[in-house]
Amino acid sequence: VEPTAADDSPPWPMWVGIGPSMAWGISPGITADARLFLGVRRNDLSVEVGAEASYPSTERQWDGTGFRQSLIGGSAAVCGHRQAHSACVLGKASQVRVAGLGVDQPRSPTGFVAQAGLRLAAAMDLGESWFATAHIDALGLLVPCTIALNRTGVWDMPRLGALAGIELAARFR
Repeated sequence: VEPTAADDSPPWPMWVGIGPSMAWGISPGITADARLFLGVRRNDLSVEVGAEASYPSTERQWDGTGFRQSLIGGSAAVCGHRQAHSACVLGKASQVRVAGLGVDQPRSPTGFVAQAGLRLAAAMDLGESWFATAHIDALGLLVPCTIALNRTGVWDMPRLGALAGIELAARFR
């Protein structure tokens, strides 16, 4: 009887990564977003949690008033993997931060934003411990979000949004 070859890969491989994205539908215009994440995988399934922040986006009205808006929050994903590709169910909870511009009594209110959707990704190994991932996220807004100036709504977050990004990650061995 021959001994079975020992599998030298860890039973629960983990990784940590960071990367930028371009986002549509989370601010009045296309904006940059960044994410720091940690994941763990078992066979063809993985779980990933992350912290995300968007670059502040500014919107001006015809009368000179406006607002600066950004999101900061977290995400969680459960993914299925097939070779270098993955598909994920994704949830995000964020705080929207808004500052009025050119208004008499500027305030910096915050609100809650919840989104859910899908992520499609492809990974490429860059060595034994490093890999890069490209992803596209499609998100649906779960909680309506309206930004108001002088008690008048000036921007409603769209029901659908998307992100596309690239990331660099390191595996733990």
